[in-house]
Amino acid sequence: MTESDRETEEVNFCKCFYLLETALNSEAFKKWDGERHVGPFFISGFDAIAHGVAKNLENIVNKTDAESWIQERVREMWQHDIFTKYSVQGVRGTTSLKHLLPFGEEFFKP
Repeated sequence: MTESDRETEEVNFCKCFYLLETALNSEAFKKWDGERHVGPFFISGFDAIAHGVAKNLENIVNKTDAESWIQERVREMWQHDIFTKYSVQGVRGTTSLKHLLPFGEEFFKP
């Protein structure tokens, strides 16, 4: 990786997490119960959301309603069949990631 590539990745990383912080504050990776975000940091949520938003960052930030779009998509994600199937206790981490990373990339595509 060149220095330029590393700098680009760093900028994109910061943009991704700034967008999530702006849209959802500290609630971004907490489970959505239908009314509010609850509980502790949820690693499967982090995996799907962070990967999906990062992979689609350019298209997301170009939306005029990026923050509200992120809020809506994150909340919808917690109810999605694929996410719920692979984010439950007992699913191996490797199996979870194998399914949640491509899911997040597709799910957060505007």
